[in-house]
Amino acid sequence: MGKVNNRDCWPTREQELLLRAALLQGKDAIAAWEEWKLSTDIEQIDLGSERLFPLLYHNLITHGIKDPLIDNLKTFYLRTWRRNQLLFYRTATLLELFHTAGIQTMVLKGVALTVLYYKNISLRPMGDADILVRVDKALEAIGLLKKLGWTPDSESLENLISVSHAVEFKNVSGQAVDLHWHVLHESRRADADDNFWEKAVPVSINNVLTYALNPADQLLHVCVHGVKWNDVPPFHWVADAMTIINSTQIDWNRLISQSQGHRLVLPIRYALNYL
Repeated sequence: MGKVNNRDCWPTREQELLLRAALLQGKDAIAAWEEWKLSTDIEQIDLGSERLFPLLYHNLITHGIKDPLIDNLKTFYLRTWRRNQLLFYRTATLLELFHTAGIQTMVLKGVALTVLYYKNISLRPMGDADILVRVDKALEAIGLLKKLGWTPDSESLENLISVSHAVEFKNVSGQAVDLHWHVLHESRRADADDNFWEKAVPVSINNVLTYALNPADQLLHVCVHGVKWNDVPPFHWVADAMTIINSTQIDWNRLISQSQGHRLVLPIRYALNYL
């Protein structure tokens, strides 16, 4: 798959060991943990690997592993719980305000993955919430966020809607939310998201009802978003994808047809080959 560097979507040998220790069961997980521990300085860890520590902690505890490093990992587990509690509260508040304004919503990425697949708010670190609205409601949603004191990172928002898929907003506390009007940056036709909405599944965020992508579309989104270069090594997509696959039935025919329809066969092929 080409040369791997520390910002590549494909894990290095050490990162793959970490993934195995966090995701596998039984002897395979324990062996990966022992090898990773010997080959890695936890004080010099990259941010991408650090994002897996809550999941690693949970898997090690489940296996009854006792190790001096467990307490270090527990710190990341508890920190993720605390941060995600605040993020979920903030997300639910925004969702309710959107709904009151007559704007239908869908949650993407970390929030949806946590509720539907990880099923534990401590396992999946996330820096922001990702909320999708229908493209014809994008300007209205942008206006509402601005009215609530959220500031976009772009000025020409009307032009942005036709050329992009999302925009980041921040509030006075520096908290972030990404407003999406398309699921995929690679697919921005006016009707590109119709099928995503049609087959979306209901989900509750702190008792606020919204929608999320169905499992096949969720896997598509994780793989397409993951298989690209990023400032922070984005190999956490592997954990997301495997958690989806291990948690539910995937409509593989839909995944294939969606990949073809959005012209994403190549990245999906690479991602599935790796998984």
